[in-house]
Amino acid sequence: MSEIVVGADPVSVEDVEAVSLGGAVRLDAKRFVELDASAASLTGPDAGVIDAVSDWLTGGHGDAGVEAFLAAHDTAVGERLTAPEARATLFARAVVLAQGGSGVRGSSVAAVLAALSEPPSARREGSLGAAGCPVLAGLFRELVLQRRVPSPTEKEALSWINGPSYAVGLGALAVARAQRVLHAADAALALTAEAVRADTGAFVSEIADARRHRGVAVVAAQLRTRLAGSSLAGPDRAPDAFSVRCAPTVHGAVHDAMAWIRAVVEAELSAVSDNPLWIDGKLLRGGNVHGAPVAAPLDLLKIVLTQLATICERRVYRLTHGGLSGLQSFLVANSGLQSGLMLAQYTAASLTSEAKGLCFPSAVDSIPTAQHLEDHVPFAARAARGAIDVVDLVADVVAIELLCAAQAVDLRGGGLAPGTQPTFDAIRQLVPMWTRDRVLYEAIAPIGLAVRAGSIP
Repeated sequence: MSEIVVGADPVSVEDVEAVSLGGAVRLDAKRFVELDASAASLTGPDAGVIDAVSDWLTGGHGDAGVEAFLAAHDTAVGERLTAPEARATLFARAVVLAQGGSGVRGSSVAAVLAALSEPPSARREGSLGAAGCPVLAGLFRELVLQRRVPSPTEKEALSWINGPSYAVGLGALAVARAQRVLHAADAALALTAEAVRADTGAFVSEIADARRHRGVAVVAAQLRTRLAGSSLAGPDRAPDAFSVRCAPTVHGAVHDAMAWIRAVVEAELSAVSDNPLWIDGKLLRGGNVHGAPVAAPLDLLKIVLTQLATICERRVYRLTHGGLSGLQSFLVANSGLQSGLMLAQYTAASLTSEAKGLCFPSAVDSIPTAQHLEDHVPFAARAARGAIDVVDLVADVVAIELLCAAQAVDLRGGGLAPGTQPTFDAIRQLVPMWTRDRVLYEAIAPIGLAVRAGSIP
């Protein structure tokens, strides 16, 4: 894993994930110097919010004042962040501060990046996704108590806890994970198309191109490639149910949404989300701390991934319903004596329903705070946490479709296309064909891990 250099190039969601897993990171040397020069030009506090922080710090006598300032904002509750979540959050904030619009020193940013090797702990809930983030306050308070960052200037203390970086960090993790889940869902779709002996005429380019959505064309092209040479799926069959026939449209919509969501999150990663800003020798007060730009995209991520789960679950139902698939009920011989994969569909239905419950859009909610000064807030962090949870639920729904599709193909007796054979082989390397009832979790779990890892071809 190569070292990630902050301040030289834009940051990707893959960079955030790599750092969250312990990847090496450092501040660009040139940017270090530029940050120090910018911070030095901010010779003292200006009227307004920085004055208030200055009074707090000096009234609290230096480091004790810093701790008091951070402690007063450290109001997050609930479970603690995992180490990857803490790293992603701090990394996202450090990248913002490294942009040069916050008036912070290079040493302050470099110290935060160095601390990622052993991230501090904070609790997860309580952020509005705007100014004064309690989660950021908790993380930076721990760093101050551990003497792992230099005593901050007034502007640094304020900039540490500002903005939606907690939501952006978790959002980047959600996007990176969702992309792997979507890839596995596309592979599961193709394997199911084989298992149900689908009509490949529904996937021709003329139909897909006429819809004029890039994602539809991409998924249809993938299906044509994967299913070429199949002895099971083929043209001129009776029309399939919507969960198969309309799959390029549904999966394609997820592809298109994911492209936009990724673009927004990556733009936000390298944005200056702070207030006030220190740019070209001017202190500029504005609204860059508000997390609305990322709240709505992360809400959409929950929605489109859940829509993906709903179509995957319907294909699972079709595969396990003997009257619809033409195969043995529940994909096992003697289904009256054995449950087979019946309960796998139960689990898929439960996970899908749970994901639906998490889809309420956080971005449409707002409760005024700070005596109506902050009278509109985005709840971006809630959208990000929900996105993480939905991605995890959908990963297992996709795993269940892969399990059932591989079982159905075995019952068909082979005839796979060269493009779907690797997917089938990957499943069979993880779990054997289901011949008698056993612990179903032990069949679902390894496939779920493979979906999350991106190892489904």
